[in-house]
Amino acid sequence: MDMDFIKENWKESCNESFVSGGALWDSRSSTFGTTPVPDPATDVFAGLLEEVCGLDPDSTECLDIGCGAGQYSVFLAGRSRRVVGVDVSPGMISRAERLASDNGIPNARFRVADWLRDPPEAGDGQVYDVVIARMTPAVSSYGSFSKMVSSCRGHGFLTKYLRRDDIRSRVYGMMGPVPVDQKDDVSFAVNMLWNMGYDPQLRYERRRHRSEHDAGALISAYMLEAESVGSDPETAASIRSFLESLSEGGVIEEDYRADLVTVYWEGRIPDVFPTRAR
Repeated sequence: MDMDFIKENWKESCNESFVSGGALWDSRSSTFGTTPVPDPATDVFAGLLEEVCGLDPDSTECLDIGCGAGQYSVFLAGRSRRVVGVDVSPGMISRAERLASDNGIPNARFRVADWLRDPPEAGDGQVYDVVIARMTPAVSSYGSFSKMVSSCRGHGFLTKYLRRDDIRSRVYGMMGPVPVDQKDDVSFAVNMLWNMGYDPQLRYERRRHRSEHDAGALISAYMLEAESVGSDPETAASIRSFLESLSEGGVIEEDYRADLVTVYWEGRIPDVFPTRAR
């Protein structure tokens, strides 16, 4: 898989409103905001960051792309000199700022930005020692990944779903244009890094947990998503009926199961993309 093929074929597969809809992600910010700051003793990804990056509170600077409610930004900020988190959703950014404040973190800065759509010059123009993009549609194309790699002078981490079984995956299956897994993103990223001269590595992760959701809030959020991807009235009605069938006493219980993979690499992008010798 050469660079020309990747550039031609790696394009975001989600509906544009889904990946860049700030209002859509705002509707889910309250749910995301309930997740605690990760503990590296129990969180595979946090443990990987500690293991690989050599985080230094006096010098390490980090960028969190699609930071959501800021859990990993806050985790990194407790071990780094400075962290910048960007997300398309003002609601998520508000949650992230609150989380940083609640944890006494003064060195994390958050801003609203559409990493996938904004041109490279719209960024802050800086490069970082650690750049992460975890389970976010913000990095899902040749252009968005190129921008991520060019922002990294040290270690980069891109986490994607391989498989998932939860309410969201079933609802997305009903919607149609929203992919449940991101195996192609992983394949493109690995091959792109290899063509650029890096030696990408993989770390696999299995996540399992049980959670409860306010039924009304969850149904409203998914109805907004269905509208954003252009679902017809019949499909939207089917999604609503499915979600209502899960509700008991205004609460929806969920068993979440997912397999993820993190592609990670070390080193800064060269000025010119090299082609590896075959």
